[in-house]
Amino acid sequence: MRAITLPALAMLTGCNSLTGIWLFEIPYQEASLNCDTTIQENFSDAYVPQGDGPGVSDWVYTDDYEGSDAVAFGQIETYGTDSAVLVIGTAVFTGLKDGDDWVFDWSDSEVVTDAEEHYDGDRVDYGYLREDSSVSTVTYTFTPSGKNTAEVTVVSTGTSTTTWYESDTWGEELSFEIGDQGQIPSQDYLVYDEDGDSYAQYNGFDDSDCSSDVCQLQVETSCSEDGEFIAYKTDFEDEDHYRSMRESGQPAAQ
Repeated sequence: MRAITLPALAMLTGCNSLTGIWLFEIPYQEASLNCDTTIQENFSDAYVPQGDGPGVSDWVYTDDYEGSDAVAFGQIETYGTDSAVLVIGTAVFTGLKDGDDWVFDWSDSEVVTDAEEHYDGDRVDYGYLREDSSVSTVTYTFTPSGKNTAEVTVVSTGTSTTTWYESDTWGEELSFEIGDQGQIPSQDYLVYDEDGDSYAQYNGFDDSDCSSDVCQLQVETSCSEDGEFIAYKTDFEDEDHYRSMRESGQPAAQ
């Protein structure tokens, strides 16, 4: 996949104006995506396996892409003191001056929760909750490199976190509805050892599998990638010019 998925833009100092329409020349670059996954849990005897074993896939997946260079347009407008906005297509990034550079960024985040509880009279005898959260940030740093040109560095970061909570035990009668093994997917990530062998760790209805009354499992994946390209200030100063060009570029939209 292309390492830089959005064009960016640049700035100049001195007698040159930051505001206006910019052309971005984005060379093809090998993807620089780096990811790291961490797992936290409170199962009493379980651990995250390394190498072969339950919860570890025997499959290895590879993805390869090669593409052409790209060009696109963007617009910068200033407001207030040392503040500006960068518009790329329909995306808007707010920016501040940092020395000779301009730094534009934007963060998106969301949290989605799915919960269920079973009551025995006024007492909760089973509970389950899954929470999915994510945050992603794109940052464009524009450094003047000459008359009406700038070097642009793009850094994209993202973190996705899924957290599960589930009762450690529940009654046999309730197990006919829920099942002998719970909904928390511990078997996909954790194993335990017994008699010299490793087994996938489940949350069983009649076993005390965790160190508290509520089993917990959290899987967090953080990724980042970066790239660089050159931006050129154009002579198109009219807003109508950008309105007609904002979706233009190569590769062209189909």
